[in-house]
Amino acid sequence: MIEILKGNSVQLQSHCIDKYTEKEKAFLIIGDGKIALPYTVIRLLLPQLRKLIGDNEVDELLRKHKLVTSLIFPSLTPLLSAHDKLEQSIISARLSSNITHNRIAKTTINDTCVAFIIDAVKSDAIKIIIPDVRHLDVGSIDILKLLLKQYPDTAPDIVLGFNPDWGKETIDRENGLVWYSSVDALINIQAFVYSFQAIAINVFEINSSTTTFEAEPLENKLDKIDDAIALQANALLTSANYIDNLENNALIMDAIWRSFKLYDFTMALRLALPFMEKSPEISRKDQGEMHHIIGLSAHNRQFFSQGNENLGKFLERSFRESLKFEENPENRIGAIYRLIVTLSRRLNRHEEAFEAVNFAITELDTNTFNPAHHALLKGWVFNINSFVLMRSARIDDAIKYHEDAFNLLKDVTSDIEHLNKEIRFTQAVLAENLTTLSSLLNDRQRMEFWCKIEESYSKEWPGLSAVPFAEWQSFYYKGFELKKALENAQKGIQKAAGNFEYILEYFFTMSLADIHIRLGHYKDALTYFNKSLLFQSQIAYDFTSAITLKIGVALSMIGVNKFNEALALTKEMDLEYENDSPFDLIEIYIVQAFAYTHLKEFDKAEETINSAIDMAVDTGNFDILISTACKAGDLCQLMGRNEDAASAYNQALEIMESQSDAANASNIIAVNLGLYETNKTEIEPLLSVVKSFPAALKVNYAIWSDLDRFLKCYLEVVEKAEAGLFKSCKNELAIVLKVAGQHEECKKNMSILKKRDTEKLVNKISRN
Repeated sequence: MIEILKGNSVQLQSHCIDKYTEKEKAFLIIGDGKIALPYTVIRLLLPQLRKLIGDNEVDELLRKHKLVTSLIFPSLTPLLSAHDKLEQSIISARLSSNITHNRIAKTTINDTCVAFIIDAVKSDAIKIIIPDVRHLDVGSIDILKLLLKQYPDTAPDIVLGFNPDWGKETIDRENGLVWYSSVDALINIQAFVYSFQAIAINVFEINSSTTTFEAEPLENKLDKIDDAIALQANALLTSANYIDNLENNALIMDAIWRSFKLYDFTMALRLALPFMEKSPEISRKDQGEMHHIIGLSAHNRQFFSQGNENLGKFLERSFRESLKFEENPENRIGAIYRLIVTLSRRLNRHEEAFEAVNFAITELDTNTFNPAHHALLKGWVFNINSFVLMRSARIDDAIKYHEDAFNLLKDVTSDIEHLNKEIRFTQAVLAENLTTLSSLLNDRQRMEFWCKIEESYSKEWPGLSAVPFAEWQSFYYKGFELKKALENAQKGIQKAAGNFEYILEYFFTMSLADIHIRLGHYKDALTYFNKSLLFQSQIAYDFTSAITLKIGVALSMIGVNKFNEALALTKEMDLEYENDSPFDLIEIYIVQAFAYTHLKEFDKAEETINSAIDMAVDTGNFDILISTACKAGDLCQLMGRNEDAASAYNQALEIMESQSDAANASNIIAVNLGLYETNKTEIEPLLSVVKSFPAALKVNYAIWSDLDRFLKCYLEVVEKAEAGLFKSCKNELAIVLKVAGQHEECKKNMSILKKRDTEKLVNKISRN
């Protein structure tokens, strides 16, 4: 059971203390809004558990899960055997592991933390109360999601509080870094909260409380075995009397390493950046490792911010600095690998990336490595080389390197089970990438082969389980098989929601809106466009602009004959975005004009479309002007003003003929379809429409609504026995008819067309 509380931090904490303190089995997780230790939930739970079940049981639980609990509480390290320590070195983040960026890599730690909580509470009806979600770290968020996913019926009840006024991220523009509370970014914490709110049984607004309280220092709430070394390091680094000496430097570097090993890249970076800015007296080895940790932590925190050039330059400096000092061969390959990622993915300097690939392969061939680890490292170097090849449009070469990497790992095993797990995960990623690359080549057989392998690995890595659906959705989408794309998007959204992958759920929601409107399923499109707007309002990430989504909403409203609602929305948008891009306003006015036309308010429709044309003229953009003129023609046809419509289309044609750059596929269709509809004596315009449809259908969902207009025209041609004139574009025509066969509005005319084709076949058989 989940309950969500909304309010400011003081109100939320006061309310929770007032309501839950007297309840013996309610665990209050109240940390510090300024700094959260790695796995805060476990740390703050521990002393409360001692009161509930006693020291002996808690100590037994700590021993049972010692591989992970000793990472959080190093005083438990003496419990580990030599083999345990080896296993632990693999499950924790390390500089030589190339899956450190992926949270799937820390499943062992998260699974163990969840098992620890379940073992501790047993079947007791308890609550975990978190008054302010901003007191949490990334690890705590991960285990709370996993707790509900793995134990939906037996997990403790969770009460989660948050302030809807999220505040803003802190931005370090010089280095391209973004900070929010103790998590990687605002989007992560928003996605977590709203994924829980979606399944909460209650959502309460907390506007007042009866209890006053004084915030207790975080260190006073921790367990007796918790040295809270990160707090000590932070206090040293923020002290005006900081002293650069061996003891202080050792403590700070220990805190950085321990945070890093627990995948808390925010804390590692928070401590390492100011530490290295002080130019401490540390060894070359330590300098290499600190620069590497800074680069890797920054990269992992903002993994998807590929357009952030300042961050790219910051990362390049960090990895190059690391390589000046680093001597450990495995760590060096890790740094070179990440340098290649930075050069290729973030900075688009592909030639330098290829040079770095050769550098990495030379290092791999001239140094001594553990055999299993050597294969892993080489596999990842081949993986990133494949990416650079793909970005250079060398898809066949990219596939070869990926397949070589996969085959390299096929027979590799290790005595360390967690290293074997890492090998299997690497193969899963390689298979996933090979599925995507095969899709780019439209090689269905190869795609099915690799997808099947990827799906087999997804059983062990549930976090990957929604990815194949995204790949097949993309494959079918590109091949104009939208009903199959729809089916995969629907499966993907279910998987994403089940895994609490809110951002992936958002992606599939956007996909479903796009697919439904293309298929003419306007009611469903309206649902998913509105859901997409909800996602966008909740989390600080935009797959597309709010204007684009709202236009999708308005068009879907017109599709289901909600003309008044569409008109009201476009009027709101006109006021909201009046100072925005004129291109957006033109689109808003066009939709508004259609709403007026359907409501028979023709004067207002004409006034509105004329405003759109005036704005299009002012932009100097001929592409937009042609498109807007054609929309004016479409509106005139709806009003029954055929001559005015023909005039609009001919004006658009004149502009298009004088400005060849504006003759894109969508405009060619708009102009020529309108010309044929208003003057049906010549078939050439329809031929131009057919030839342009395949390109336009891929990029412009609005063109899909023109399919039925084309079918009506095509049926007239068939009726006149002139269909043979389409021989010059029979392949394009096949695509158009294939797509029209999926569109809801085309059903009637497709049925007529099929009936005529059947009659023609019957007559031919009869004659024979």
